[in-house]
Amino acid sequence: MAIRSYSARTGLTIAVSLTLGCAAMAQTPMRTAPPAPTLAGDAADDAAGLGQMFESISAPSYTEYLHGSESVVLADFNKDGLTDIFAVYDETQTAKMFLNTGNFTFKEHTFTIKNGPRQPTKMGRQANIANAADFNKDGFLDILIGYSQSRSAGLGNMLLISDGAFDRFDEVSEEMGVRNTAAYNRQTSIADVNRDGWLDIAVGADNIGTLNGGQPQQRLYVFKPTPSGRFADGTFQNIGGTDLTPGFGAEFACNPDIDMAAPGITLRDVDNDGDLDMMQNYHSDMFLAKWDSRCPSGEYRQGPRMWRNMLAETGVFRFDLAKNNGFTAECRNRYDRTAKIYVPEGHCAGLPYLFYADLDNNGTMDILATGASDITWHVNTDQITSMAWRNLGGMKFEEATGEMGLEALNWTYGQWSRFWKADLPYTSKQLARSINSSSQPSRMIGRTLHDGQPYGSDIVIADFDNDGWQDLVYIHKHEIDGAWGKDRSILFMNQRDGTFRPTTTQFSGIDSNGPSGEAADLNNDGLLDLVLIADPLNSGPTADMPKDRFRQRIMWNTGVNGAKDNHWIRLRFSRVGHAALTGARIEARTRGKLLGTRWIFSNHDYKSGGSLEAHFGLGQNRDVDLTITLLDGTVRKLPKVAIDQFLDVDMTTGKTKSVKTP
Repeated sequence: MAIRSYSARTGLTIAVSLTLGCAAMAQTPMRTAPPAPTLAGDAADDAAGLGQMFESISAPSYTEYLHGSESVVLADFNKDGLTDIFAVYDETQTAKMFLNTGNFTFKEHTFTIKNGPRQPTKMGRQANIANAADFNKDGFLDILIGYSQSRSAGLGNMLLISDGAFDRFDEVSEEMGVRNTAAYNRQTSIADVNRDGWLDIAVGADNIGTLNGGQPQQRLYVFKPTPSGRFADGTFQNIGGTDLTPGFGAEFACNPDIDMAAPGITLRDVDNDGDLDMMQNYHSDMFLAKWDSRCPSGEYRQGPRMWRNMLAETGVFRFDLAKNNGFTAECRNRYDRTAKIYVPEGHCAGLPYLFYADLDNNGTMDILATGASDITWHVNTDQITSMAWRNLGGMKFEEATGEMGLEALNWTYGQWSRFWKADLPYTSKQLARSINSSSQPSRMIGRTLHDGQPYGSDIVIADFDNDGWQDLVYIHKHEIDGAWGKDRSILFMNQRDGTFRPTTTQFSGIDSNGPSGEAADLNNDGLLDLVLIADPLNSGPTADMPKDRFRQRIMWNTGVNGAKDNHWIRLRFSRVGHAALTGARIEARTRGKLLGTRWIFSNHDYKSGGSLEAHFGLGQNRDVDLTITLLDGTVRKLPKVAIDQFLDVDMTTGKTKSVKTP
């Protein structure tokens, strides 16, 4: 059956061949996706025509709402087997739920919030990053949204617990104790850190310039249940700053010898021992800061840190700071009053956003980091935007950016301009303002835009061509005045050996940039699509920005370059709580050979959340065995699993069945 669709940029109709069962053919209506308007500029020209991996398509209720978005969650809220979109919009101070009705069509759905002043149409300023999981064990997703202190009227984080339906919520952040009202709350990571059967919450908190947004107060909230066993009767207790988390979460002291800022935070089992470790990468985002201020100070300690959960090793729940393991490092800058510059003390990667995946298919979780390096914004010891570490096992890592072919992640705008064959400007109003306001203006003399580096704000990791090796999309945040339609994010393809190459826009079709993205199979065809959010006001652009730059993007994976000919399998899990499922490790093998490993978490990327599902590209392999290992040691072995299907795995019986969708 051929479903008619439109090219996003040329308006020409194309036929998309889908193999469907007879019943599906009888029930599936013919649908047409209208074309999305094109953007003027080299990026749109490079992505024009047919044959790119991704095509930007129009889903009117979502993509035509032209307002800046802070975050998205891609998950199946109404449990019909289709991935929906929950979006937070800082510009309009709203939150919206878009239900997937099939074939890239979405319908805005009204949801309600009981209690408190914040409502879907009145969320307040600076609702930052959304995340979703089932806290109260009723089978519906609950929603956690981080807030900045200075613009949230002191209300802090927002925890929405489902009230017996996917679209009704109670706001319980106050009684549950998770507001963190004084902080600049950013990313959250949700998982059961002490393996008591209840989800816990890690919260990252930033500091920008003159405490714009709030304090850098990190939190690790552990849920404390009551004998009733009801979630509503329990509360969360912060263990940050205690002996259980040495070096993490100390109270903000307005002292650069103590304070650290990190908007990102992640819980992951990086050593595969059955408990969840904790990682942050501290940075110094000191735009507008004064050199002699001890509070918003450029002398903050920086660098990646890892706390090892000792529960599996000792039977006692506590975290120990991992040292000398090739990942954890500490550095800082001291201000030289005579030279009027910051001087590095030590060297490390002060890059706040961390991402995890098995990039070389050896069964261990490798780590990527990215962030801003521009000295108009950051006071770094090393001017890099990205770094990669290979997991050696046993809680040991080695820096492997060059070895993995990821040197391009540290290219300057000038190098990317040549790669794109795009004529980026040498100067900009934004650059001039940044130089004038910089904490170290003497280092900016003679600097042009081409000397700077893109702002890496996110990395989306997924197997986009289903060849069995995970690829990545490097998300570039800054919207540069004078470069509308020329700047863009970059698809890096895995070379089937754990090394990567950047691809041109003519290959990828990704002709835009923004703060974040998330991958999901939106049309259930076995290929992972992309949602790219837009929030250009966050970069402080000039007033002449085209309105279309506020367009949220749905990037359809077309399956070209052999992707649609490769096999795949997608898994969701039933009859298991989210506390038990989060952190699970899934291994795919054929004839004993490891094809890949996936871990189940709701926070996949920095500014987005996703489903507790697993997707494997299988290449040409047809014989697949799966092993699912939960953190409590429960193992489910699924031999000879049917491929090219979306399967539900019953974690009680180990049986599988095909997921039926509308």
